[in-house]
Amino acid sequence: MYDVMKNTSVRYFGLKAVVNGDFVLKEPIKSYNNGFEISLFIEDGVYKISIIKKISQDSPLCLNHKTCNGTLSVIVPDESCYRGYIQQLQFIESIGGYHYNISKILYNETLELIWLSGDEMFRNLEIDFSVRKKYKTPRKKVLSQSNLSSILLLKKIIPDASIPYNYYREANNYLQNKEYRLAYLHFYMIIEYCFANGKFEQKAQVSEYMQSIDLCFAVLNSLASIKKEIPLQYNWLQSEIQNKYKTFSLKNVLRYICQQRGVLAHGSLQSAKYVFNEDDLHTITIFISQICFIICGNMQVYSMSSLDFKKKRLSERSEMLKNELKISVE
Repeated sequence: MYDVMKNTSVRYFGLKAVVNGDFVLKEPIKSYNNGFEISLFIEDGVYKISIIKKISQDSPLCLNHKTCNGTLSVIVPDESCYRGYIQQLQFIESIGGYHYNISKILYNETLELIWLSGDEMFRNLEIDFSVRKKYKTPRKKVLSQSNLSSILLLKKIIPDASIPYNYYREANNYLQNKEYRLAYLHFYMIIEYCFANGKFEQKAQVSEYMQSIDLCFAVLNSLASIKKEIPLQYNWLQSEIQNKYKTFSLKNVLRYICQQRGVLAHGSLQSAKYVFNEDDLHTITIFISQICFIICGNMQVYSMSSLDFKKKRLSERSEMLKNELKISVE
């Protein structure tokens, strides 16, 4: 592993991404801020933004490569190393959105990492290497004629499901794009729509939630699932709730979910920290998404069952889960 840029050149690292919005560039534009050179231009028929900064010889952002089985490959730096670049793009996106109709900088979908060399003050820059950041794309599902028929049948059997299912669709799109704040809020709307019974104050909502066997089962089932499959997330959630409420109970899990929504839904210093750094919301968003997946799934599973049968079945399974998790209700 060694640096492949010319030793005599000044080294630069940068990011490039597609920009969407209702604005027009009459010509390429360029500006400088905090050591960054920021440029907007047209490339491949779309608007793009690049952000470049000088780096030192020992920077983790230096262009390095490794050889494996005779094949040369570039070592892509960890995203944490260029977090400052992303934050700069987020700032431009937010302020530019208000003033100049920038709707989105697609740094989660079209990000390109670029290494350059040249002279001081961004003069005579030449690209030494570039690589597109690879993101996992969701596995596509096959949509068949029978699937379409089942959609239309479910519309007839569970007509009231269209609202929570639409919230789920919106939330899942945000989740796939790692927009955890908006994903969490949309997932919570499923819970609120289905089980809050028109109550909006936190204590009143939790009281309503505790009376819903559907929701309590979904929470218990989700807890059991993450405890088995991703225990680190379960331990984190258990620790969070114990630190906040002293006892890890079903009621306190619901209180935590509700309180987290309150934090994210209001403009405050508590919520502001998540606007440009949503990674801290990953675990709790995955948890609430699992709860909502079970809620929506059970709408179908028990759509042809009587209310008495569903209540009996979910109550039995809930008791088994409470014993398995060793969790109290209150």
